[in-house]
Amino acid sequence: MSLREKKKIETKKKIFEVSGRLFKEKGIENTTIDEIVKEAGIDGARREDVKSTIDAKKASEIISAVYFHSLVEWLWSHIDYSFSDDISEKIDLVFEGIAGGRT
Repeated sequence: MSLREKKKIETKKKIFEVSGRLFKEKGIENTTIDEIVKEAGIDGARREDVKSTIDAKKASEIISAVYFHSLVEWLWSHIDYSFSDDISEKIDLVFEGIAGGRT
């Protein structure tokens, strides 16, 4: 694998780590792509390249669907468990899957 390919993978993983953390801290609706790429340490022309490759609408739709499905599951469950822990685990899996699928 070339150095360029390794950096590309590293950058994508960093973006997904930062976005997952910011979504948990601030909420999806309060997090911007600019904040994500800035905290991921991406600047200048690379920032614009990254922003143009992220389908923010699709990402937010996926996260919203996971959240809604988990909420309904939790509300109808006869088992007592932490919704917060459950949704955090599922969001982590979504980001791991996205990062893994794009490497």
